[in-house]
Amino acid sequence: MPSKWARPQSLPKAEQLRPPPPRHPRDIDSFPRTTNFRAHGNHGRDAQNMPRSNPQHSTSNTSQSTGRTREEVLRDFRAKQQAKISNNVAQPNPPPTRFPIPATSDASEAAEKSRWAAKKAQDRLRAERQSQKAQTRSNNSSAPVRRKPKSAHLQEVRAQLYIPQSVTVSNLSRLLNVRLEQLQAKMQDSGFDNTTHDYVLTADNAALIAEEFNFEVIVDNVASFDLFPRANTTDTASLPLRPPLVTIMGHVDHGKTTLLDTLRKSSVAAKEAGGITQAIGAFSVKLPGGKQITFLDTPGHSAFEAMRKRGASVTDIVVLVVAADDSVMPQTKEAIKHAHSSGVNMIVAINKTDKPGVDVEKVKRDLMSHGVEVEDYGGDIQSVPVSGLTGKGLDDLENAIVSLAEILDIRAESVGAPEGWVIESSVKKGRGNVASMIVKRGTLKTGSYIVAGQTWCRVRAMSDEAGKPLKEAGPGCPVEVTGWAVLPIAGDEVLGSSSEKEAKQVTANRQLRAEQMQQLADIEAINAKRLKEREDALKVAATEGAEPEAEKDTLDLIEVPLIVKGDVSGSVEAVVDSVRPIGNDEVRSKIIDSGVGEVSESDVLRAAATNGKILAFNVAVDNKAKATAAREGIQIISHNIIYRMIDDVRDTLASFLTPIKQQRVLGEAEILKVFNISTKGRETKNIAGCRITNGTVSRTEQVRVVRKKQTIWQGKLAILKHVKQEVATLGKGNECGMEFEDFQEFEEGDAIQCYTIDEIKRTL
Repeated sequence: MPSKWARPQSLPKAEQLRPPPPRHPRDIDSFPRTTNFRAHGNHGRDAQNMPRSNPQHSTSNTSQSTGRTREEVLRDFRAKQQAKISNNVAQPNPPPTRFPIPATSDASEAAEKSRWAAKKAQDRLRAERQSQKAQTRSNNSSAPVRRKPKSAHLQEVRAQLYIPQSVTVSNLSRLLNVRLEQLQAKMQDSGFDNTTHDYVLTADNAALIAEEFNFEVIVDNVASFDLFPRANTTDTASLPLRPPLVTIMGHVDHGKTTLLDTLRKSSVAAKEAGGITQAIGAFSVKLPGGKQITFLDTPGHSAFEAMRKRGASVTDIVVLVVAADDSVMPQTKEAIKHAHSSGVNMIVAINKTDKPGVDVEKVKRDLMSHGVEVEDYGGDIQSVPVSGLTGKGLDDLENAIVSLAEILDIRAESVGAPEGWVIESSVKKGRGNVASMIVKRGTLKTGSYIVAGQTWCRVRAMSDEAGKPLKEAGPGCPVEVTGWAVLPIAGDEVLGSSSEKEAKQVTANRQLRAEQMQQLADIEAINAKRLKEREDALKVAATEGAEPEAEKDTLDLIEVPLIVKGDVSGSVEAVVDSVRPIGNDEVRSKIIDSGVGEVSESDVLRAAATNGKILAFNVAVDNKAKATAAREGIQIISHNIIYRMIDDVRDTLASFLTPIKQQRVLGEAEILKVFNISTKGRETKNIAGCRITNGTVSRTEQVRVVRKKQTIWQGKLAILKHVKQEVATLGKGNECGMEFEDFQEFEEGDAIQCYTIDEIKRTL
């Protein structure tokens, strides 16, 4: 009688050839390390275990060392990954059910019987045909049997493997399901110098090693979509002329802002704190001949080096201002270096020539010695004597700029997507995030979308340097733009975008790439730190004969958390760059946050949570923040001049240094005789009869007993008597009796020194 249960179907051959699903790093700990699974088949495995790569693929197919460097191998691997077409490998279908299916009725049972009978008949017929074929082959054994090669039916399937952005060597061995020693040997063959278990591999290096073990690597690459500047047109003669971008550079207090003040007939220098320019100012000047020049004023203080470098990189012409009474100074040399490295044309303006006794020719000779070859000494750089205070020579300076601009033939497209540079950014009350920028190509219009660095903007409003609203801005025009999602960073390149969606996608991709670059930098730092710790431990073991410790004690370093707030992003950058290096091996600054805008209550609360301090540069502190700071005891260092801010931070950090303790001798005495005195309890004690030879001896200060230039005891006096009367101090020439606390072993001829310990504050 046939069974009531359906006959289980056998698993088709094709199902056994399907590749295993790709493995992911999060599943590292979901299976035992010692288990080896096959790449195909094995459908009876536990559903909770992930499939493993074929062991024979992991060992027999590994490539041997080719003698190439690891960089060459990695470069070839990246090129192969770029050119490879990503084919999605079909995921294995679930195997047919092996659970019996019960028959539910007599009709179904009869149908099942019929199927069984037909199946048996087919099996019988198939067996007869196979028997006949076997008989035929045996009769024609001399004829070769033609079989399809096995490779025509089967194709090698490589196991897929997801690679994270970073992975240690030990975790990679678990991902690859190979022994750690085997992986380390393969890494050495591939040219890796460091193969320790805790060495951190980048995604590219880990993928290269996985390829050696015959894995198909799947790396989660960042989307490559981005915006780039348009290619320069070859037919520049047909383009309209663009106003030249001129940057005024020079040493602090050499009269740069006063010179610009005279050029545009407005008072700028008087508005600057301490007479020092604190941020880049961009504005246009229309000359009487109808020409237009766009000027950038960069700060001269040493803290603003990054801003001067940025000004030199976005400009067409640099006007180097040198005071005739000071000649070449440190920031002058730095400006020359930036101009030369940027390949920008230069004009020298020798300022303050109205002062009596100045030597203009000496300034030219000094400039020649620093690589600035002026025309008067056979060079090609124009030099113009001027006076920003009286206006002398300004017409000659303007003509020099215009003539150089005509020679350079500065042109740019006035149509198309806008391109430019962010000069400054700040938060302004009632307007929100505002960035001043220079348009270099195309036309910027209100309502358009732009991208700068890792932020984007829908241009809500534009205005010129005088605050006049603008609908559009062409090449060479400085404008203030509002509508930024996040404040851009000064120096970011501005590119036009077609839509909000595109702008958001570009900024998201840039942010992700920046995070990954930071991860790579962190990986390098971690590896370098671990290598140094290992080398230091080995040195200690070699000198002391001890085993190297697994962990190194952390240095007793004090980090002072600081929050920096400023009026514009360039000023914040300058403060951060100036404050960060302050410190030594005992104390240092730690910038935990920085931003543009006034000091808020949230800034104070964050400083209180980290026991930090707030640096407010040229910004106000709101009333709530002041009250919270007073309640929490948070120090707010507020200044509008950069060097005063730096000095205050240096003093604040120095207060955390342990003061230097220095002994200062107050007086000296000599023991002339030792008296042995009996007390009421029949105990005896020694009293030193002394004469004070120098200074003053005080009973409250420290004393020490010196014998043959060696200190044998130090402590305090128990009694100081002069003619049977206890005294607090006694001066030179007096005789006295001294009793020391817990010390009786002094002798005649011993010297006594009374001293104090002074604490000297340290500086940075």
